[in-house]
Amino acid sequence: MSQTVQALKDMGWLEGVGLRTKNRQLRYVAPSSSPMRKIASFKVDELIWYQPVVQIRRGKTDVEKAPFYTELMANPKQKAWNAKHLLPVMADLNDKLADHNFTLFPFGKEDDYVQVQYYRIYTNLPQSDGSPWLTHGRIYPQTFRIPSKQKG
Repeated sequence: MSQTVQALKDMGWLEGVGLRTKNRQLRYVAPSSSPMRKIASFKVDELIWYQPVVQIRRGKTDVEKAPFYTELMANPKQKAWNAKHLLPVMADLNDKLADHNFTLFPFGKEDDYVQVQYYRIYTNLPQSDGSPWLTHGRIYPQTFRIPSKQKG
């Protein structure tokens, strides 16, 4: 994405607005002379996307709203370690759950089909000795929600 934004800036199609601060990203706008303003309208489809099965999130106590630690998740050493030690465990759990049928009753009505799948969110950095081991995290539902007492 950063390469696309940089290419659009280099061509004069986008320009930055405001200042980048600690907790705010730089915003962009298409100037009035930008060819982007002359492009005919087009239809945009929303694609289905599932969050990664193993995530590293930092910075907030509300983990669901905490941003991905993208730099660490994309680091080749950490990425390879995650693929070897963390992803197979979650894939195995989700494969076992996919072999079972679950019926949940949200809001007092029976679902026809529920596919129970989980993802693991870690909230710590690799160990201070350089080991990529992640220790702080929980397993959260990914494709379903268990009904609350108030709603079902």
